[in-house]
Amino acid sequence: MQVEGSFFERYRFRRNYQYFRAIKTYMADYLSICKKIQELEARNIGIALDAQQDRWEYPFWPILKNKLPEMQIKWVIFPDDLEETRNFDPEFVPDVIITDFAPDIISQKFEIEHAVRYEHFVLVLIKKKGNESKGDTDTEKAPQQTERVR
Repeated sequence: MQVEGSFFERYRFRRNYQYFRAIKTYMADYLSICKKIQELEARNIGIALDAQQDRWEYPFWPILKNKLPEMQIKWVIFPDDLEETRNFDPEFVPDVIITDFAPDIISQKFEIEHAVRYEHFVLVLIKKKGNESKGDTDTEKAPQQTERVR
């Protein structure tokens, strides 16, 4: 595979490629999600991955940290017994959540503005307080939008 660009661009590509040696089928999703997060300028990134699946959060860290050095990534969905650990931050409000759960599981804890489906993941954009449309009430929520990326 020939990569164009400066030495540093080629090195970064090769380094990112190494994260996916064991899971090549996931590379496109990880890179697409990171690009989308970058476009959204999201700084607070939630992770909600099923521990029973073969999904890794680690590649998101170096890829995103390179482009968004002030971002923070935190787990947002915990089993009840793990909510007592120091890793659980009940005050953390993500801008987006990277998940492999169905959006309805995420919507039990956060108000979803939009969801983008990838082959292996869903990127969920969280509605911020004060962004509600006029006319929205507690009983009449705006419909959630979902798009699929292939």
